[in-house]
Amino acid sequence: MKRCTQTTLDISCRLPPELITLTTVPLPTSYLFHEALSSEDALDESQLQCWESGPPFAQPKPADTVEELQFTTNLTHVFLGQKLRLESQAKAHRKYRYAAGDAEEVITELQTTAARTFREWVQVKNCMAACTVRRHKEMAKTILQWHAWIVYSYYQEVGALERGEDPY
Repeated sequence: MKRCTQTTLDISCRLPPELITLTTVPLPTSYLFHEALSSEDALDESQLQCWESGPPFAQPKPADTVEELQFTTNLTHVFLGQKLRLESQAKAHRKYRYAAGDAEEVITELQTTAARTFREWVQVKNCMAACTVRRHKEMAKTILQWHAWIVYSYYQEVGALERGEDPY
């Protein structure tokens, strides 16, 4: 049984196996993923905003074609690339704050964000059955994977900070 310390994320002591499994799904390796990861100016990311809130999605049902399937794959790759780029920037900022002596604030921020993201993960997971359109289902899976990654990685970061280690 995993022991929780006072400052360890409460949810980390009982993360669902499904969430942990999602953290092992590899990120894409496509050109579009790497372009979105490298720069916000590399690609048009304007269509990503409508997917932020998770399902149910308001976007209309697209035609079920090979082109649509490729568009959806590209969309998931750009979405994850953008998210990882933004997370890398956030982690660099946390590293700066940690180096400036704000470790406790960083831990609190990580705990708060992980708890909120875990609740969002549960909401997305509960809405998956309502996603009947292929693009909606794939985006919901992608959001679920991203939320799982954030919850798990933030827990790992908090654990390292609590042990006095530098996770950066």
